[in-house]
Amino acid sequence: ATLSKLFEKKMEHAKSNSSLHYSLKLMEDLIVDRNQNIALIMEYAETILPMNQLNYMGEEEKSNMIRLMQWTKNDYLSTSNNIVIMITENLSEMHRRFTSSTQVAIIEIALPTESIRQEFTRQHIDLTFADGMDARNFSSVCGGLTLVQMQGIIRRAEQKGASINFQTVNSHKKSIIEQECHGLVEFIAPKHDFSHVGGQKELKSELQRISNAIKQGHRNQVPMGMLFVGPMGTGKTYIGEAFAGESGLTCIKFKNFRERW
Repeated sequence: ATLSKLFEKKMEHAKSNSSLHYSLKLMEDLIVDRNQNIALIMEYAETILPMNQLNYMGEEEKSNMIRLMQWTKNDYLSTSNNIVIMITENLSEMHRRFTSSTQVAIIEIALPTESIRQEFTRQHIDLTFADGMDARNFSSVCGGLTLVQMQGIIRRAEQKGASINFQTVNSHKKSIIEQECHGLVEFIAPKHDFSHVGGQKELKSELQRISNAIKQGHRNQVPMGMLFVGPMGTGKTYIGEAFAGESGLTCIKFKNFRERW
C-alpha cells in the first residue's frame, strides 16, 4: 500500500511532464529502492531502445539509452530484490549496445512445440473438423503459430459455425505470415508445372532433377539456391512458379522490399 501511494504521488508529478526521459527517472527511483520488492515490466522495448546508429539518434534517445545502460551497472539495483523485465518480439530491433551487455540476460520464449499445441487443441472439446482434418492434424499444420493465433483460427470458425479443414488453416496461416512480414511477401499457389512450359528442354530437365531430389529427400543433391537470368518477358517468373508447383514447395514472392531509405 505504501508503494502504491508513492507511485501514485510520483505519477501526479509525471502528468505535467510526459517525456520518456522523465518516466524512466520515475521508474529508476522505484527499482533502486532496496526496501521494496519490485518487478518492472516494460513492453515494446524496441520503441525505447531502437536499433539506430548513434549518428542518427536524437539527444533524448541518446540520453534514454545512457540511462538504461547505467541501470545494468547500478549497484543498488543489482543488490536488491528488484528486477527489470523488458519485452520485445524481435531482438534485432533493439539496440546492440544494450543487448550485448553482460548484465542483461536474454531469455527467448520459443514458439509452442507440437506437444503443447496438441494439449491446447484438446482443451477445445467442441471443435469440429472436416475433409480429413482431425485434432492431431490441426496441431501439426499450426506449426509456426502462437497459441493466440491458433485461438484466432478456432474463434473465427466458431463464429461462423463452420468446421475446420486444411484449407481453412492454410488460408489463415498465410494471412498471418503476410501480415507479420508487413506486406513484403506474398504466398503464391502455383497453378502450373513443367507440362505447361514450352521449349527450354535442357532447363526443364535440370530443374526436374532437382525437383525429384527434393521429393525424395536427397538434400545433398539440391543446390543452396538458383539464379534465373534473362531479359524481361522471357518467362523467368513463370518457370520459377512451375518449378515450385512441380516440387511441391511453398512459393513466396518478395514484393518491393527496397525503399529510398
